Amino acid sequence: MNYNAQFFCKLFVDTARASRTGLIPRDTGLTQDFSINTLYAINNSGSVGIGGEKGLLAYYDIFLENSEFVGRSSVINKHKGFVEKFILTEFITALRKYGEVTIKNV
Repeated sequence: MNYNAQFFCKLFVDTARASRTGLIPRDTGLTQDFSINTLYAINNSGSVGIGGEKGLLAYYDIFLENSEFVGRSSVINKHKGFVEKFILTEFITALRKYGEVTIKNV
């Protein structure tokens, strides 16, 4: 088995699409299963996109990930940090099937 960027991007996409824990917001069409894709995977580098059409970024998802509040309202954004939460729970579990995993804060 070749554990390269393509392998790990596919693992991330497959795990995210199968997720039903509520970490990845599905109450918007922009983050539905079909919108989670590998953008590129070359040698030791890869990128996964969540939201929008394949290969395109949905800015709404950036706000979901980073904003304290929903839009310009005072409503707390319950999805803030959803990518990190997904990685530290579900994706790390998927990775551990292939050996020991260490998370480094880069």
